[in-house]
Amino acid sequence: FCNVLIYPTVSIKSWIKDHNFKLSYKTRCGFYVALTRARNNVGIVFDYQGEDFKEDDFIKFNDMNKQLKLL
Repeated sequence: FCNVLIYPTVSIKSWIKDHNFKLSYKTRCGFYVALTRARNNVGIVFDYQGEDFKEDDFIKFNDMNKQLKLL
């Protein structure tokens, strides 16, 4: 696919926040496939409100109904 948009499960969200979180083999495989099938772009849909992330870890987009703006 040219572009892939991923809606992560709860366990994948936990792994994104903490790479020490253990994913099951099946979940790891599915996430790997989703990440590696994009030719151009991969996006992960994640509600980051109230989450404890370093600002430099992610590119955050807002206002999806209008032109995307980098925050």
